[in-house]
Amino acid sequence: MPATVYAIAGGKGGVGKTTTAVNLGATLRATGRVVGLIDADLAMSDLQGLLGFSHEPTVHEVLADTASIAESCIKHVVNDDGSGRLDIYPGSPSLEDYGNADPDRLEDVVKSLAPDYDSLILDTGTGLTRDTAIPLKLADQTIVVTTPTEVAVVDARKTIRFANRLGGTIKGAVVSRTCNGLTDGEVTNRMNVSQMTTIPPFDAFPRDVLRAYRQLAVRLLDGTDTTDRVQNCPAMVLTPVVLTETEVDAGGVGGTAGRTRAPHPPEESTDADQSPDTDDTLDDTEETASDDVPGWFTGMVK
Repeated sequence: MPATVYAIAGGKGGVGKTTTAVNLGATLRATGRVVGLIDADLAMSDLQGLLGFSHEPTVHEVLADTASIAESCIKHVVNDDGSGRLDIYPGSPSLEDYGNADPDRLEDVVKSLAPDYDSLILDTGTGLTRDTAIPLKLADQTIVVTTPTEVAVVDARKTIRFANRLGGTIKGAVVSRTCNGLTDGEVTNRMNVSQMTTIPPFDAFPRDVLRAYRQLAVRLLDGTDTTDRVQNCPAMVLTPVVLTETEVDAGGVGGTAGRTRAPHPPEESTDADQSPDTDDTLDDTEETASDDVPGWFTGMVK
């Protein structure tokens, strides 16, 4: 049976989209699933930087038809203990590689990988572009990640409407509590989707973060035979590297040993999220007023 394809989307950068994609992949792997994570954020690929490794060729070379998808794969990113597998297909941060990549080839990549995995996770880009539309259209289910700010919620809701117009299915929202703002109820009410989990700040609540990713996996797999295993799985969390629950008990980042650790990636500023632009409101009239959409979008709508 081919993989279930999940798109991890967000209206803005810096909301925790890539971190959510990696940790969801690690948690699903711990339940015994074979998981592939594809960096589908072609314009701003940062999966390699977040995880602290460098690998070539990448998905960009595959989309440029200069490398095979097998060559771009990093297998067993999380130590293989027989319970599952997490493979990563990273993208390139190079502007030249982005220019050479053909996003339309992503469909062939996903179709070729689907028979080999239980789950495929697409870490998507932001904005209402063709690059973003393609993974949203390919996904069986889309999870939207947002911070609890007015601007982030506005952009997340645009992303939801964008995915809906492409014929996609929105599974729910993940609220990343990297800053103060709207309550969880206000976020989901304004986005008109169910809330799958809230991710608290890791530094303050490491064990709560582990539980949050378990909760996300449980709600994603609801009704499957793996749901019970999620509750007891050795959930992991990216800080930016993947940690086991034992390592969190040992003190989080400082308490781990025997592992090459990358430096934390630079924090993306959330200052712009603190106050919404005057033109960015949650008024439905403004969102639905215009039917002027690009030709490529019209051609993709189911």
